[in-house]
Amino acid sequence: MIGLFLAILLIILLILFVLKIIFEHTDFQTWLNILIITIILFTVILSIYILLRKANVIESPSKAQVTKEETLEKKSSKPKAHPQKDISEMSDEELSSLLSEEYLTYKTDYEKQHEGEDGTDYARQQIMEKYGLTEEEWDELYKRFVQEGYLDKAAQKLNLGIDYLIKTDNKD
Repeated sequence: MIGLFLAILLIILLILFVLKIIFEHTDFQTWLNILIITIILFTVILSIYILLRKANVIESPSKAQVTKEETLEKKSSKPKAHPQKDISEMSDEELSSLLSEEYLTYKTDYEKQHEGEDGTDYARQQIMEKYGLTEEEWDELYKRFVQEGYLDKAAQKLNLGIDYLIKTDNKD
């Protein structure tokens, strides 16, 4: 930006120097005509520059023009309530809690962005992609999370108020 101002200042000084020489060798009317033409050309060039700059801003997406999916991915990529510990250092319980919280965070963020839609598939897909799980591995983990109450604990921790208890008929 400073370079632009310096270039404009240099051009104006050059124009004034040339106009001074012209003014000394011509009459006042000719000098005035040249000055008016110069001002008009400068205004046109400045207008073109401003229009091109606005067109460039419109073409490139800004922070305000981000789609819902991108904002959802940005929000979901940062799970809210878990320590920043390396996965290999976590116990099974800590890892299960972490995955449960992330799953519920993805799910609720998706449902907030897409009212009336279920975020289960989106959350499942995000966890599978993030941790490189197959569908079978995820299904096993999910069943374990439900059976051992990790989803309920995560929902309570995130203040979601969701009951993930699966009722079964135990005929023993």
